[in-house]
Amino acid sequence: MRGIVKETGFDPERIAINSNKFMTGNGYMGYRGTMEEFGKEQLVAVNLAGLYDKVGELWREPVNAPNGLYLTVSVDGEKLNVLESELGSHAQQLDIANGLHTRETEFRLSGGSRVALRTERFVSMDQLHLMALKATIRADQDCRLVIETGIDGDVWDINGPHLELYQTVETDGVLSVQAQSQELKVPVAVTEMCQVSGGEGGGETTVLAEKTALRRIAVSCKAGEEISLTKFTAVYTGLDAEADIAAAADGAVRA
Repeated sequence: MRGIVKETGFDPERIAINSNKFMTGNGYMGYRGTMEEFGKEQLVAVNLAGLYDKVGELWREPVNAPNGLYLTVSVDGEKLNVLESELGSHAQQLDIANGLHTRETEFRLSGGSRVALRTERFVSMDQLHLMALKATIRADQDCRLVIETGIDGDVWDINGPHLELYQTVETDGVLSVQAQSQELKVPVAVTEMCQVSGGEGGGETTVLAEKTALRRIAVSCKAGEEISLTKFTAVYTGLDAEADIAAAADGAVRA
């Protein structure tokens, strides 16, 4: 199919290659083609255009923003991760024409059940500060899910760290991580909000740490039932006319 780049199977040796191969962006920022459960060790990055930083005598390089699309899923206490879990199948795809990244993974749990995770995400061309993600989860047995999602501010960089003076905030259901670049003291603000549908809710807890703002959502679901999560995240910096947390929060809400 024209305009579709696809790779099946998971090979940890191809993480760096695929993070470039499946990258999405809009000119303001780019999101590397990594898995939602990955962190800085797996080269997750929200690349910001035009914002650079220099630490000490190391060379100056672009600054990466905190990751507002972070997402992990645990099923009956077993965390799903392509690096550690047994996989029934895995595929990663980029629709170049529409700028849509898709991931489909079937996990085989130690207890014998199978869980399908599908995610779709894009970096908006209409609203340059916006990224969005939809995740659907389906298990073949009754189970209890714990979804952990939010903003991971433990940023990957080569010659950093480039961000300092972190602040993590939760206001009216909107999570925020704020920091500033080291050299020029340029602020960077990322906000996130999400909604879960399906299953029987078991409550949500907000966890604010030094660099991360996360929510833990517990859901009980029946065999074959689809649980859906939709999330929006907005990114602003001090190079923008609206570079403050209120503007970033407004961008997430309007999405």
